Order: sequence, then structure tokens, then C-alpha cells
Amino acid sequence: MTTEALTAIDVDALAQEIRRVDGNHSLGAGALAEALLPFLSQSQTVGTPSPQDHLRVKPLEWRALAVTDREAAVADSILGKWEVWHFPGGGTYIMKPGEHQGTIYEDSYDEAKAYLERVYQRRIAPALTTEGQP
Repeated sequence: MTTEALTAIDVDALAQEIRRVDGNHSLGAGALAEALLPFLSQSQTVGTPSPQDHLRVKPLEWRALAVTDREAAVADSILGKWEVWHFPGGGTYIMKPGEHQGTIYEDSYDEAKAYLERVYQRRIAPALTTEGQP
């Protein structure tokens, strides 16, 4: 892996992916590496300069949810619903489109929203094109 490819990887996103695939620390090195391959492959393509570099994905628009037991926000997108919750006693959780259960996020509520924004940008960016434009 080249230095250029390494700079394309978001360290926070990598840490969250490791927690997602091996939160119990039960995988061996080989199994963990294999489980991380899709994430690492996707991260490499995102960092590669392309004709779409001048295009920007509209950021997620978060709206607060009216709940009494936690701070919560949701953002709707073409990919689905993104959610963040923070409970007063501690604990921030995130949920991406297609997920049916929240995943604990080790950092703050605002950092969780920023992380989801990065994930959203990575997922939607490959759909951008300049084809058919003058």
C-alpha cells in the first residue's frame, strides 16, 4: 500500500470499522485483515483524484428529535435515515441506513455526527459524474 493510499484512510472511520467487525476482540490478525478489506478498498478509491473532484455532495441536514431521555438527531438522505443518540449518563450511539440497532460510538455526540457525515460522503461520492456535462 502506498503512502498516497494510506493518506486516503480516515483513522476515525477505520477505528469504528474495527469496532464494528471485531468489537469483542475475538478475531485473529488474518480474520480481522480479511474483514477490513472491503472498507480499506473503498477508502482507497475515495482518496483517488478524479474528474468529480470539483463536485460536492450536499451535507446531511440534521434535525433534533423531541425525546426526553436523550439527545437525538436524525438526517434523511437518498440512502436512508442516519441517527445519533447521546444518553445523559454517557454513551453515544449511531445508526446508519439499513441498520436496525444502534452501534456504540466511543467519541462525543458531535464527533459521531461528523463521522456519519464522512461515511455518507464516501458512500454517495462514487455516484457523482461529469458525463454529459459541457
